[in-house]
Amino acid sequence: KDVFKRIVFIEYAHYFIDDYLRKHLSGWINEMLSFYFFERFQKVNFAERDISAFSFNVIKNMKKQIKNRIVFKQIFFQISLFAYFIETKFKSNFWLTFLRKLKKSVMNPEKLIKKMTQKSFEELYFLMIRSKLNL
Repeated sequence: KDVFKRIVFIEYAHYFIDDYLRKHLSGWINEMLSFYFFERFQKVNFAERDISAFSFNVIKNMKKQIKNRIVFKQIFFQISLFAYFIETKFKSNFWLTFLRKLKKSVMNPEKLIKKMTQKSFEELYFLMIRSKLNL
């Protein structure tokens, strides 16, 4: 039952994001937001989540890891933690604001994130890693 609920929620989130934006969002960003919204719905305690040592390229190209179920699952937890990190660092409802602005803009997601945070996705990812590891 929980697996079915998770799949339906996440797949509907993919559909909603694409339909709302009227354009396709990069696969890893859509996956990140869909899984993050699901985990927020489930009231996951992100503060207790451990961080994995994945490079940003592994995150960005996560579909290459689909055959390794354990790694793929860890990547999902990591990208959800990444979405949580950005939302708590900048403001609550950051991602809803991001989607609203993206819908109205001709900017790509990478340029918009840089405009909103003054950092690229990759810089934000390394900032998360450093803060979680207390470096």
